Amino acid sequence: MKNIAITLRVDFLKSRNEWRDSIDQNLGFWINQIGYQYTYVPNNMFSSNDSKASIKLMNWIKNFNIDGFVLSGGNDIGEFRNRDKTENLILDICHKEKLPVLGLCRGMQVMGLWAGASLKEVENHICENHALNHITDDKSFPENVNSFHNFSLSHCPEDFDITSISDDGNIESMKHETLSWEGWMWHPERNKNFSPVDKARFKNIFK
Repeated sequence: MKNIAITLRVDFLKSRNEWRDSIDQNLGFWINQIGYQYTYVPNNMFSSNDSKASIKLMNWIKNFNIDGFVLSGGNDIGEFRNRDKTENLILDICHKEKLPVLGLCRGMQVMGLWAGASLKEVENHICENHALNHITDDKSFPENVNSFHNFSLSHCPEDFDITSISDDGNIESMKHETLSWEGWMWHPERNKNFSPVDKARFKNIFK
C-alpha cells in the first residue's frame, strides 16, 4: 500500500503555551478511503537553514517509504515560517526526485509561489460553494466545490496549466506540464460525502 505524507497546519494553544502541529482527521480518513495509508510531516525537523535540511528530509522519505505528498490547507502563507520552509523544501525534493504532489487550498498557493506566481486577495470565497468552469479538455473534476480561502494565485506559474476557474475568474486548479503535481483550491475532505471524482483524480496523481 502506498504511503502518502501529509503536511500539517500550525496552531498555538495559549492556555498551555504550546505550538502544535494539527490536521483535520477527515483528510487522513479521505486518503484511507481511496486505498492509501498516510504519514504526517512534522514542521520542526526540516525547516532549518543548515545544509543538512535536504539530507534529513531525503532520509526521512526513505525511512518512511514515502510515495508522494499532500500539502494541506490551513494557515496563511507567512504566518508560520517553519511550515513555509518545510513545504518549500518538500517541493524542492519532489521536483528533484519527481515525486507526486497534491496541493490543497494553501497547498496550491505554496506550490504556485514556489513556481514563481504571486497571491492576490479574493472576496466571497469563505464558506461558499461554487461551480467549476473547466478550461481544458480534461473534464474529470467535480461540477461544484467548496471554498475556504482569502487568497488566490494572481496568475498561472511557469510549467503549469490552469485546469479550472471559478465564475469570478480565479484559478481553482492547475496541473504541472510534466510532473505529477496538481493544485486544487477546494477541500475534498470537507465534503459530507466524499466526491468519487476527487478520489479518482487523486488515484491518477499518485498511481
